[in-house]
Amino acid sequence: MPFTTSFTVTQGATCSQFQVNDTSDYSTEGTGTFANRKLTIQKSDGSYLVHNSITYNQYVWPFGTNTITITGLDQDYAYKVTFTHTSNAPQPGSIYTKEASAVLKCFTLSGFYTFSNKMAVNQSLEKDYKYVKDVMRLFIEQESATKAGTDGDFAASQACLDRAKNIIDNLTIGY
Repeated sequence: MPFTTSFTVTQGATCSQFQVNDTSDYSTEGTGTFANRKLTIQKSDGSYLVHNSITYNQYVWPFGTNTITITGLDQDYAYKVTFTHTSNAPQPGSIYTKEASAVLKCFTLSGFYTFSNKMAVNQSLEKDYKYVKDVMRLFIEQESATKAGTDGDFAASQACLDRAKNIIDNLTIGY
């Protein structure tokens, strides 16, 4: 049975963190059959994520732990994540590299819910056209970021998340 590299990227307990989880099934090829496994996390500007003095550009992820937690995020990001196994004895039909877009949108969704809640509490805000428009733009930007990420365009996804941050930073009552 062939080996398939598999991983997930999930938002953490707070918006300021996320985890990369190795979900590969090592029953077909055990961890001892690999020379290494490498993780690359690329930003939309082409640079690589740096966290705790580690640059995630072909970072050799030691076996023994299957989760890496990144903390300290100050806004939402879209990343291209590549996870590669280097097998000492490659098996036919195995997939040793997987790439995916990871769209983290916790700050955007929190802003949307916060500002929507303000409308629920203060219903006169529903008559404030600019306020309602900006709240809806937040929803549209997070949906667009998700779609761009699904399409593999993490640069466009990041542009949506940047616009959402700008809306959140500038959305005030009583324009």
